[in-house]
Amino acid sequence: MDEERSKKMRQMRIGVISVMAVILLFWIFNFRNIWNLNTSAATPENQGWADVRSNFSQSINQLNQSLNELGQAQDKAKTDAAKVLMADLIKNTAAMASSTATSTLMASSSVATTTLATSTATSTPVAPKSGKSKNKK
Repeated sequence: MDEERSKKMRQMRIGVISVMAVILLFWIFNFRNIWNLNTSAATPENQGWADVRSNFSQSINQLNQSLNELGQAQDKAKTDAAKVLMADLIKNTAAMASSTATSTLMASSSVATTTLATSTATSTPVAPKSGKSKNKK
């Protein structure tokens, strides 16, 4: 019984090793063909993929260039807008400062005039005393 079992195990091992060797040989021969396909001249099918890839790369490059130009235009617009805003701010501030100075001068002169008029209107005239002065020498 043991002899029969060991004989069957040996046959199974030989069969598995044989199948593995056949698979390995097919794989090695196919591996050589794979290298030949990769190094062969471009076929029309492969050329189509190369065209697609080059068109895609060209489109991406154009897109990047357009985005760079757009970014530069936005930066220039921001700078120009800031200059215009600053000029308007300076102009409006100068106008406001001059009008404030004028109104302050007008207001202070009218307050002084009003104060002077009020003080002269409310003061009572003092009549000079006749005759004798209080200072005796």
